[in-house]
Amino acid sequence: MNTINLTEERLNRGLSIRQAAKQIGVGAEVLSRAEDGNMPRPAAALKIASFYGYKVTEVWPIEKAAA
Repeated sequence: MNTINLTEERLNRGLSIRQAAKQIGVGAEVLSRAEDGNMPRPAAALKIASFYGYKVTEVWPIEKAAA
């Protein structure tokens, strides 16, 4: 689960999903899936996290595999 709520971040900036995606440089579908908690490909993840002022690992924490 995301530690950062991307939907809230976007809405706090008064942006629609299409507006935010255009500013970020990713497709609206990519951003929508990211807001649903799915990590996009690394380049898109970096763009999205950076746009909101976060590190990728703050948005999509790396979970350690069970031993």
